[in-house]
Amino acid sequence: MDSTQKAYRLLDQVENLRPKTVVVLFNLGDIYEQLGDRDRALFWMKEAIDHGATLAKFNSNPGLKNLIADERFKEIIKRSDSIHQ
Repeated sequence: MDSTQKAYRLLDQVENLRPKTVVVLFNLGDIYEQLGDRDRALFWMKEAIDHGATLAKFNSNPGLKNLIADERFKEIIKRSDSIHQ
């Protein structure tokens, strides 16, 4: 099993715990983005936003530059009532 497969196994375990804290949700999204799984990254980033993640948190993470530029992320931000600057 390679390191990417191990990462996905661990991520599945974390997801099964049904995380609700913004830090865990944001980190899940960040990890999926780093793994190149944009769809899952967007899902978890939306969850993070719904639980209080701020736009500043996204902007302060250089590894999320491409995700932030994604039109789907912009749409999530537009539709969110809970995003804080």
